[in-house]
Amino acid sequence: MRRARFLLGLMAVSSGALAWTAAWADTPGGVSVAIKPSPSRPASHATVRLAVTVTNQGSVSRSDFTVVLTLHGLSAPKLTSAPPDSVGVSCAPTPPGAPPDCTATATPPACHSTADSLSCHYSELALGAAGSSEDSITLEETARTGGRGTETADASASFSDPSPAAGSASVKLKVGARARRSTGGKPSGAGQPASHGYGTKWKPALGKWTGNTDGFPASFTVSSQPSYRTKYGLPPYGFQDLVLDTPINCPPTPTVAEQFTSSPTHPTPFQADGSFGLAKYGLVGGLTGADTAQVSFKYNIPATPDSAGCSGTLVWHLSPAG
Repeated sequence: MRRARFLLGLMAVSSGALAWTAAWADTPGGVSVAIKPSPSRPASHATVRLAVTVTNQGSVSRSDFTVVLTLHGLSAPKLTSAPPDSVGVSCAPTPPGAPPDCTATATPPACHSTADSLSCHYSELALGAAGSSEDSITLEETARTGGRGTETADASASFSDPSPAAGSASVKLKVGARARRSTGGKPSGAGQPASHGYGTKWKPALGKWTGNTDGFPASFTVSSQPSYRTKYGLPPYGFQDLVLDTPINCPPTPTVAEQFTSSPTHPTPFQADGSFGLAKYGLVGGLTGADTAQVSFKYNIPATPDSAGCSGTLVWHLSPAG
């Protein structure tokens, strides 16, 4: 018996090990906003990534809100990933004992952009009360720098329900400034994920990759995405249809499993080091070579009246199927 679990919003480009510079601003009304650039000292006429995080600090949930990015000197804002405004799941009838046949459809926020601003409105999504696992969201965006000098990115969020509330934050970027010389013997790019030659010295095999550990299968598909260099500043490859069977009972058995599936409408970029960037979902790993990949998943199954419970880590070693 298998049951499906969808990982929603996997188009996000994870910050990974990037050395972020954050600007926080707490405001009355129970809402805070953070904007984090990468890099904080970008080159002229280059792409910079901006992560805008909105957090509900009130004691009740909030909904019906708009997130706005306003640029000064920077230009051409683009939304690269964001949590969906709503998600609908439809399931087709299946015979008894068969795995579910379900499809998840995500509706993105309503966004509007100009040369120097980007506004996204959420009408259905609600942020939980402060301290809950659903009290914040992060929108990943990109912009282009201009010439040398100081350029600014402002982020704000305004809520209507259950009462008006707003927050804002701002960050300045030194564009075209020389990188600081390291005094600790580390390479100048020490704050970035190590690439190990991914996308330059070696390139991953395209097509389906598969692996199996203790009878639990895993697979994903690699495709060529040349636009990812200019869109995200990442190697030009993406992954799609990542599927992992994970245990749900003790002792773990492949015949009773939960299936994690990522099925975005288009491929998700690998990180600069070749990883999937899904650690926040409990899935760690990614490409390790042109024809090798590794992903691990920690499971912790609580005890029941019929079982003492168990925990452990599954590690898959995957390679091109063909």
